[in-house]
Amino acid sequence: MSSDVTIQNVPANKSYSTAVAQQNFFPGKENAILFSAINNTPLQDYLISLGNLINPKNILFSSRLSNNRISMYLSSKQAVEDFMTNYGSIEVHGEIFRARRLITPAERIVLSNVCPSIPHEVIIQELKHLGINLVSPITFLKISVSLPEYNHIKSFRRQMFISPHNTTIPDSILLNYDNTNNRIFISQDSMTCYICKQIGHIASNCSSNKILLISLQDP
Repeated sequence: MSSDVTIQNVPANKSYSTAVAQQNFFPGKENAILFSAINNTPLQDYLISLGNLINPKNILFSSRLSNNRISMYLSSKQAVEDFMTNYGSIEVHGEIFRARRLITPAERIVLSNVCPSIPHEVIIQELKHLGINLVSPITFLKISVSLPEYNHIKSFRRQMFISPHNTTIPDSILLNYDNTNNRIFISQDSMTCYICKQIGHIASNCSSNKILLISLQDP
């Protein structure tokens, strides 16, 4: 028996290697979602329910697992993100089953107004007291500068990635180090202004901050 791989219906504008790669796609665990399962309910019923919400072509793999679970691998991480954001659950025989990711992505946290003399470890211990678990080292963020001879300069901002949390992350923490109280501001993933609390800009560019400065300067 021949062991050759047969590729069927390969378009003329698609190479053999490309066709093989597409037929042998190995999705990552980030592509997987899980559902609880009902005993004696066919797997097809779950697939149809999910397929009514997303294109069935986006469902690549599926199987029952132990502990009454069903796993489905979608075509991309974006497909998982879209489903979790827009739906997050399916309905099978009148029951609602919430989906959860097989691998929950880490979240980026940015710390602002951090004195350079404060060691990373001191901050890590304070975050642990808040129930925030880091999954990456803390790193410095550089200042924004166009001149190459200055692009080595770091800012008073640091970043890290944390595991998903059930606790509320505060806007700021008061950290005592070297007999000095330091107010450190925390933002999640995107730029967040600690003055007006709006996303999309930082405090130095905040119109509310400019109004405050003008009012302070007025006699």
